[in-house]
Amino acid sequence: PLKHKLSDYLENLQIIDKWILSRLNTCIKEVTELLESLEVNKAAKTLFNFIVEDVSHTYLRFIRRRVWIEEETLDKTVCYTVLYNVLSNVLKMVAVFTPYIAEEIYQHFMRDEEGLESIHMCDWPNVNESLIDKQLEEDMEIMLETLSATIDARKRKGFKLRWPTLETIIVPFNERTLSAMKRLEQLYAKAANTRKVSLMNVGEYPDFAKFKIEPNYGSIGPKYKEKVPLILKALNKMDAREVITKLYKEGKLEIEIATKEKIELMREDINVSQELPEEYGYSESKYGIVYVNCKVTDEIMAEALTNDIIRRIQAMRKDLKLDIEQFVKRVTIVTPEKKYVKLLSKHAEYMKTEVRAETIEIVHKDIYVSVKDKMKHTYEKEWKINEEAFIIGILV
Repeated sequence: PLKHKLSDYLENLQIIDKWILSRLNTCIKEVTELLESLEVNKAAKTLFNFIVEDVSHTYLRFIRRRVWIEEETLDKTVCYTVLYNVLSNVLKMVAVFTPYIAEEIYQHFMRDEEGLESIHMCDWPNVNESLIDKQLEEDMEIMLETLSATIDARKRKGFKLRWPTLETIIVPFNERTLSAMKRLEQLYAKAANTRKVSLMNVGEYPDFAKFKIEPNYGSIGPKYKEKVPLILKALNKMDAREVITKLYKEGKLEIEIATKEKIELMREDINVSQELPEEYGYSESKYGIVYVNCKVTDEIMAEALTNDIIRRIQAMRKDLKLDIEQFVKRVTIVTPEKKYVKLLSKHAEYMKTEVRAETIEIVHKDIYVSVKDKMKHTYEKEWKINEEAFIIGILV
């Protein structure tokens, strides 16, 4: 904190850094106002949501790879400086609600040689209005909702987030959503683990999507009674894509029935269903529809299997109680099929970096049987990955 000041790195911030700093200052502003109006419970909830949702679930997830690299790069320093600024200000606010825990953290984490004797002697955080970007905060909300829909689409197809997808297609319901997703497309692509993001224009849909619309009788029946058959007839004459575009964009649809009477239908009055090719999953949020291409190619299989194995190795490192930065001498991966040796070998260097290994050896199980006695391991374990048995050994 003495060496690296946030003000020195404002020109080097990435968009996710700008977002968390904006959210921090918005949080300080809101918590301050709530405490001044004696709404203590709301203040505590606001602070809790910021810590859990914004810092832990979002910011830390997005910066993991930036701080995981070995070299002391400028970007890594920026990351740590931003994170320290966020956590130190949060801690000063937390001290109001949990004074003893905050003091303990302050003494062991935040206090430097020039620091005050107690966190309770520190000033309450000031709001830096210049760091608040409301449009960015709204853009991130749209992106995160779209990401949530993407994850839901994957789940519907049984496609894990660790598995990359060939393409994700986003159909925005309005221009605001389109603008936000264009701005945050790269951030979204990494979080969604997709090779390609295709943003449709408002009112456009992929050619493969076949829509079907029909009245929600439980909704329109009580409202329109004997007019329901006329509404159904009018809907059948309309283009399904035009109907859903108006519904999603405006939240309502005006139709003219045979009696020349105009009927206003709301989103809940119409059921929308789709027929899609087998490889596509889809979901929707209040901002748009997401289509995910879940076709598995050899390249996708290699990357997905690599991520699955990395997760198992990390679990084994945890079992061994290794420090995060500690390197192991060798990791051996024994595959059940020969094709996996070739697929995984393409990502060997990446695995070495991710699991902190000096050497990665990938062998088929038949070869491993003949050399097993020569390959000593500190820890060896068999894992089931996609119903197949892989053996992983670690030499510390």
